[in-house]
Amino acid sequence: MDKKYFLIFILSFCVVNIAVSLLPNGPYMSMFKNSIKLSKKFRQEYEVILYGDSKGTMFNKDYFDRKILSLACENNSILFSKFLHDGIINSQKKSLKVVIIFLGPNNYNKNGIFVTRDFGLRRLAKLSDIPAIIGYDNGFDNALEIISSKLIPIYARRMEIRDFDIVKNMVSLKYENLLTQGMRHNTKQVDLLKISAIDKSADRNYLLTYKRSVYNNFELSHLHTQFLLEIINVNSALGISTVLIQLPIKNEMLELQKSLVKQGFDELIDKIIESNDILYFDLRNQNYDFSDINHLSSKGAYDLTKNFINPLIEKLILSR
Repeated sequence: MDKKYFLIFILSFCVVNIAVSLLPNGPYMSMFKNSIKLSKKFRQEYEVILYGDSKGTMFNKDYFDRKILSLACENNSILFSKFLHDGIINSQKKSLKVVIIFLGPNNYNKNGIFVTRDFGLRRLAKLSDIPAIIGYDNGFDNALEIISSKLIPIYARRMEIRDFDIVKNMVSLKYENLLTQGMRHNTKQVDLLKISAIDKSADRNYLLTYKRSVYNNFELSHLHTQFLLEIINVNSALGISTVLIQLPIKNEMLELQKSLVKQGFDELIDKIIESNDILYFDLRNQNYDFSDINHLSSKGAYDLTKNFINPLIEKLILSR
């Protein structure tokens, strides 16, 4: 390559990376930082924290009887929850009594897209986390992911900058005050929540995606398992109850889990509850209203909260 063109390439590469690094926060980083700000603003006020991925985003704070930080975030794994817990726990440890974690095998498959594209690893992990992370499976790859993300902003933010609408919203500061879905103002009257219509064609595509890219070659990520355990251990040391819940899913999704995940994830949960003083509830077979094959609708989340989760929280708090 001609030296002139090589220098132009290097200069362009540096300019683009500097420009990307200067972009305002995208949606996930905004939700992360604003959740921590919220917990610090209302210190020692929250009694319950809820973590999870997209399956937990329909659980609005207004559905709960106790004051709750409902921090489930779509397209994120237990790494997002762990780093968030680290940032929140000191401001809430005197009031916090229960931590609920909605979990599923999709966020623990080291060969699945939710782990291989983990926002928590790309954007939230620090260089100081590398010595611990490198000790787990894929440790070198994960360490390289962290280093590459710190050195090359276009790599770290590739999932954001490839979407023009997201870039436009970042530049216009639309995400500046964005909260997790569960903490946003609930515009729907609870008594007017309707049963959702299911799009069977979309469900078939959804199932195919999970078969090819989420549950494919299922193998537990020890890193993600360890981060779950670290949340449990911190809670235990502070006398905070931890509750693990697998939320209801449609039978087709459950059958796909049985076929591709087999018993690996359930055996992991069994070992965790045997070794720790926590509660676990497998609600996958429960029949509630769904918005699609894998997610409860607003009505389903509301009904489950009122029928099961609120009484459970009340029992745990009153028994302290």
